[in-house]
Amino acid sequence: MARRMNTSFLCLAFFLCVIVALQIVNHFEIDENTETLCDCDGKVDEEEKRGDFERANTSPVEKSAKLESYVEGMLELLSSMNEVEKSELGTNFDRLYEVLKDMKEARNGNANTRKLREQFVQSPSDSKSTDNQEVCPEKFLGKTLTYGYPFFRKGFATLNCTDFVPLHEIVTVVFDDVHTSKMTPPAYERVLGGIKKYYPELNVVYFTENNPGDVKKMKTNVKIVEVKSGTKQSKMWSTAISKVTTKYVLVAPQVTEFDDDINLKRLVRILSEQPDVTFASGSYRTRNGHWDIGCLQTMFQNYTLTFQGGYYMSFWDCVVCDFTPGPWLARTKDLRELQFDQNLDFGVFYDLFWKMKKKKRIAVSCPDVMFNIDRGIVEDVKFLAFASKYDIRKIVEPNNQVRWYGCRHGIKHGRGSSCRKERGLGVPPCDLENLADAVKLIMRECENAGLFCELQMGTLLGAVKFNKVLPWERDADLTFLTANYSAIIKLGEKFQAAGYSFTPHKDSLWCCVDGRQAGGEISMTADGWNVDLYGQHLMESEMLVARGEAPTKIDFAGQMVTVVRNPGLFARNRYGSNLYRHQEHWLDRGKQSGWHFYDPGKFEGCPNQQHSGCLSQYSIDGNMQFDKNICPCTYQIPQR
Repeated sequence: MARRMNTSFLCLAFFLCVIVALQIVNHFEIDENTETLCDCDGKVDEEEKRGDFERANTSPVEKSAKLESYVEGMLELLSSMNEVEKSELGTNFDRLYEVLKDMKEARNGNANTRKLREQFVQSPSDSKSTDNQEVCPEKFLGKTLTYGYPFFRKGFATLNCTDFVPLHEIVTVVFDDVHTSKMTPPAYERVLGGIKKYYPELNVVYFTENNPGDVKKMKTNVKIVEVKSGTKQSKMWSTAISKVTTKYVLVAPQVTEFDDDINLKRLVRILSEQPDVTFASGSYRTRNGHWDIGCLQTMFQNYTLTFQGGYYMSFWDCVVCDFTPGPWLARTKDLRELQFDQNLDFGVFYDLFWKMKKKKRIAVSCPDVMFNIDRGIVEDVKFLAFASKYDIRKIVEPNNQVRWYGCRHGIKHGRGSSCRKERGLGVPPCDLENLADAVKLIMRECENAGLFCELQMGTLLGAVKFNKVLPWERDADLTFLTANYSAIIKLGEKFQAAGYSFTPHKDSLWCCVDGRQAGGEISMTADGWNVDLYGQHLMESEMLVARGEAPTKIDFAGQMVTVVRNPGLFARNRYGSNLYRHQEHWLDRGKQSGWHFYDPGKFEGCPNQQHSGCLSQYSIDGNMQFDKNICPCTYQIPQR
């Protein structure tokens, strides 16, 4: 019995080793010259023949020892992989590692101590022990995905623990008030007031042209750096960083306030446990409410530097970027090693991230962490020194704006039939445009009428991940303020005039929540799509407006539309871990509802593998492969 069990372990271990080996070989680009086993005449190499003979005459003991060494070797390889490399193995990495570890323990006579998986994905701190834990681990606290309903501002949270370093001992905030105060005065009051409220002991380096005089009264642990008018940004930031004595520094240009959407522990956790990440950032929201995932990719070819919004890989619910436009956390020593080019002004951060990329390091944006910033208009001349340094003649911005240096210078979508929704196939672009047009029309008419409407559920997830409709979408979900129900019904004629059906469910109202009427439901059909509008007694966009702030907006298929206050946080708490990887609609996966934890693995089988719309041809991670501008960093694992 024991012998049969050991044999089974060896067979399974060998099988798993082969799987992992193939994955790792596929992951890395092999540049070395390898020996060819067969020549052009089809003759087998003599060395290969001898290898076959030796393997056939190896004793069972020797085979067992070799397999044990394979297991040990594969464990070492898996342990040495960084998170970007691990992500190529997908969700199988943890299972492979732990099964191999169990087999090693079993062969050494130890009990199998592997615990059953919890239904929640472990946080980085859970999965990797460390002697000096800088921040406590995080965990999803709900037992179901309805835990954070209706605003989903709770879900993942930092656990209480005793083994951690106080945040103020390892993080310093460097705040630029030279440019921000000119755009949104007095920004320093909101920023310093927020830091005092949420991180009272945190150290701050504050640089300004005109010292307002009351900074020390607002917050005591602030180092004030006064700079002269016209000083280049590189000089200002170099001076400010020289004042930092902590391990990490939050570089916060253009930040206009500091609130509870800035989860510093989340960013520290990333840098603390992932040495390959140089910069950890988040999404950002401008003063006019425009939200962005905060992740750009860069490509430099033919004298042209191109920036494109999107991501091609994710881990720990953060997306991998070449450049992050918002504030970011870094190790102080990394910044001092990269150095700010003293000849640069507004191009200083572009230069810093470009140097990072050339060193084959990475930046990430964790969109559930949100910064409020103010992005002013930057004239082309501001980037002249940066363009000259790299002989750049053309810069293409994410919005397709072109900056030149050294140079002068439709058919209706409707087809009259239902859209295609077939398992394993992406939805045709024309049909996705039809749904996007309907959503944009509804949101535009709501805004024009002064009504509160927001993207909801998978429609919001598509906006966060793709800035448009999910490529495998099945319907659209919108939310409106129940108090606006009658007013929205009056808009029905406009929607019908556009060719859409409009059916209010007047018996769907109910009372009451927090003293307010709730409910309300409206069904629409648009070019074969179902669009459902649900009433909600209270909405975050209404709350923001009541405080005199603009509601948060997100780019959805080319139109800025209203969403919840922090769409990145909403999406993560609503859908759980791995949401920036992909899975098809719950209907195609045989689920009973959309309230299932995200569990991406691979796309469903395609009914016709030769079809150009097969989802199986795409990676389950990233969004750029679904766009016409495919990131040059992506690749498909070779088929064997």
